[in-house]
Amino acid sequence: MKKLTITQIKQISDCCPSQWYATTDDNNQVYIRYRYGLLDIRVDKNDPVLGKSYLLKEYGDDWNGALTTSELISITKDNIVWKLKEE
Repeated sequence: MKKLTITQIKQISDCCPSQWYATTDDNNQVYIRYRYGLLDIRVDKNDPVLGKSYLLKEYGDDWNGALTTSELISITKDNIVWKLKEE
């Protein structure tokens, strides 16, 4: 699987679930959600919430739902290239 390259990210909820919207280098939209110890990253051109799952990763236990952006980047560094633009 080709690594996803994310260039922009915005956290929209910081706990239960932690959620982000992001954009890839080829302008795909990304929805990221972390709840119940499961990180779900979905990608689509138009509607990433309903898009194809790029990555499902267990992290923590079933009660976990809070994650910082720094933690997200750290636990996905093997699956995602992070080239964030300064805003």
